[in-house]
Amino acid sequence: MGSPYEVEQTSFALGLWRRIHRSHDLLHVQDPVIARFFEAAHRAGLSRPKVILAHGTSEAPSTLRAFSTLQHLIPEAADEWEAHRPSKQASFVIPNLIDVTRFHPAASCSVRARLGLPQDKLIVLCCAAIRRRHKRIDYLLNEFAAANTAVGGQMMLIIAGAQEEDTADLIQMGHTLLGDAVRFMVNVPRAEVKDLYQAADVFVLPSLQEMFGIVLLEAMSSGLPVVCHDSPSFRAVVGDGGVYSDLSKDGGLQASLPMLLDAARRRNLAMRGRDHVQACFSEAAVVPQVLSMYETVSGKAI
Repeated sequence: MGSPYEVEQTSFALGLWRRIHRSHDLLHVQDPVIARFFEAAHRAGLSRPKVILAHGTSEAPSTLRAFSTLQHLIPEAADEWEAHRPSKQASFVIPNLIDVTRFHPAASCSVRARLGLPQDKLIVLCCAAIRRRHKRIDYLLNEFAAANTAVGGQMMLIIAGAQEEDTADLIQMGHTLLGDAVRFMVNVPRAEVKDLYQAADVFVLPSLQEMFGIVLLEAMSSGLPVVCHDSPSFRAVVGDGGVYSDLSKDGGLQASLPMLLDAARRRNLAMRGRDHVQACFSEAAVVPQVLSMYETVSGKAI
């Protein structure tokens, strides 16, 4: 059955099939292994629910063509897929949503005190798997080190994320480059992540491509300006709440971070980012779109 991930998802799908294969009309899922299992079972007449795959991973066209219904998270993804889309495949563009009441701005002083963070530094936060590949944490460390030197050590970097094969090497690299100006927080419990957003001043994501990047929404909803790569996919998510730069080049991030030492600029970006999330990615904005999709796919009024 392939990798441990595929074994896990296949065994989960079997258990889920026993629960829903006769009783449900729709299965809406972001995991492609589970979606493939149920799509095949539905076509074979062994499972009642129609499948909607919310395409949040970089699957090959041969995989995506097998589905009757795809939900794209950003318009760019839908546009790119159109040339590959089978004529009978339904396609929707609906983003992920977040709870804007859970991720909200708050005074950082008490949170910083509880986490042992300095009150007099610009706290730059990155939430991402701590690895070189894709998330480019090595790039972040080098660029932050140069930027922090240029501004006389006024900033501190927090990197919070899952442990990967090269995490230990990156932690060593970070401490060598930055000393006490960096803190790594490995495998932070999900319930505590919102505290990190509230303790920070700026959020940065050094990857060059994401299918969606929900951490960007969480950061903006929490009142943080964002620094990210300048691409259509990131602009679709971040809107007017970010500073964009070509992070594929050395110096791209280094040049952007000092701009956000200006508190007025941070406040302006934070306000626009929070408004953007509420207007486009809140439950109030997204749930009606999802329900409309359900009605279309199922053929039943909700």
